[in-house]
Amino acid sequence: MQINIEQLEKLSNDEYVLFDMRPETDRAYGFIPDSVSVTEEELRENPPADKSKKIVVYCAKGILSVDVVEWLCEQGYDAYSLEDGYFAWLRRQMQKQVDDDFCAKVEQSLRKKFKSDIFGKFIKAIKEYDLIHDGDSIAVCISGGKDSILMAKCFQELKRHSNVNFDVKYLVMDPGYAPENRRIIEENARRLNVPITVFETDIFESVYNVDKSPCYLCARMRRGYLYNFAKQLGCNKIALGHHYDDVIETILMGMLHGAQIQTMMPKLHSTNFEGMQLIRPLYLVREDDIKAWRDYNELHFIQCACKFTDTCTSCNNGQNHSNVNFDVKYLVMDPGYAPENRRIIEENARRLNVPITVFETDIFESVYNVDKSPCYLCARMRRGYLYNFAKQLGCNKIALGHHYDDVIETILMGMLHGAQIQTMMPKLHSTNFEGMQLIRPLYLVREDDIKAWRDYNELHFIQCACKFTDTCTSCNNGQNHSKRQETKELIRELKKSNPDVEKCIFRSVENVHLETVIAYKKNGVKHSFLETYDEKN
Repeated sequence: MQINIEQLEKLSNDEYVLFDMRPETDRAYGFIPDSVSVTEEELRENPPADKSKKIVVYCAKGILSVDVVEWLCEQGYDAYSLEDGYFAWLRRQMQKQVDDDFCAKVEQSLRKKFKSDIFGKFIKAIKEYDLIHDGDSIAVCISGGKDSILMAKCFQELKRHSNVNFDVKYLVMDPGYAPENRRIIEENARRLNVPITVFETDIFESVYNVDKSPCYLCARMRRGYLYNFAKQLGCNKIALGHHYDDVIETILMGMLHGAQIQTMMPKLHSTNFEGMQLIRPLYLVREDDIKAWRDYNELHFIQCACKFTDTCTSCNNGQNHSNVNFDVKYLVMDPGYAPENRRIIEENARRLNVPITVFETDIFESVYNVDKSPCYLCARMRRGYLYNFAKQLGCNKIALGHHYDDVIETILMGMLHGAQIQTMMPKLHSTNFEGMQLIRPLYLVREDDIKAWRDYNELHFIQCACKFTDTCTSCNNGQNHSKRQETKELIRELKKSNPDVEKCIFRSVENVHLETVIAYKKNGVKHSFLETYDEKN
């Protein structure tokens, strides 16, 4: 029921089918060519129809695959578990490559093929964020994954060609790796000519039985050990291999799950180790480019390799009245509604006893033939007409009906499509109408609750009702849904794994950590974190 890697290599491709039962997250880091990704459940529910070929199944270490292979044999299949699993194949690949030629090829790829996408961005981050100075002694922290090994090779290239006088130490902290993972790290370092210094801790053992946030605790402890050991070696900086994708994922995770806006900074002063700094030289490098470099050079790395990897499966006191003395006017601006829509608005107002004042404009007609952003122009013009008419009536504020869901959608749309963090504010001073303000009293009201109120009372309303509604394709790129609708669907998907995602997005703009923001604008002036960086030391 077992087959080793040497026996497998002797088989012709048409003699067997190879199944990879590891999680997709592991497979993303590497897999045996021509293998089919499948879960144990899928194999049991839909076993191969063809029993004429050998079935070979592998997991990470050749442990979890044994049970499913036993079951397949009971069903009449000629099935085998790959001895030592994916790690066996990995070691075999490393043995096949010629060391000197191999390392030279990897280094040449950084200077030529990946010069722009990787090494150039590595240099750009160092210069843009002022990461390295004369006299620095930098501990390059290697976890054994693709990112940290790449960073080590970039530092070697920089050291060879830079005019900056700095020293580098390549540190590997073993927090309790399984022997096969430790061997892979050491073998990769040897083949790539990275002179690593390994020191051991028992972090994995310490956090293994911790129920609450073991991964967070592990990361904190690893950081502390790295700082301490690096300082003992005379280093003043530690370099970590976080890349561009880590940064944007951290921003979104903070918003969606932590209800705050903060990011992973390109450099930080240590709060517990005086004189030490953390730097992230891969800050501008994309993960896809790192993967491309890895695959181009046929490199293979460990993923997390912790002890969890193999075992883890998985306000008005009940009243609606106010003591505040204020006046209200109920305005309806008709920007060019079709007669039937105008009638629906007026009929609803009559039935609900809302004493509306209607005034007319020709906005729909004005923007109908505008090709570029007609919806944006329409919204701006409507806002201007409303301010103007309200002021003529003696009003000092206009109230719009944007709700909670509009707010969180606007936050995400700004990030995902506008490359900015800003929100729909609960109130604003007008820039063009002195003394006027805009307010949004439904700011905390959920759209689902509004819909429920509408349906409970069997009410029917118009939507946009503009001239574009039935004909416009430029507003949504020829699709049947807008960017806002796409954002609604994205949030709906995120809610499946995190029911509080909307609350987190909303609260994130209340929890902006400016000390973790690379740059921000205030009163139209751009500020960088570098302006005050040295003041924190």
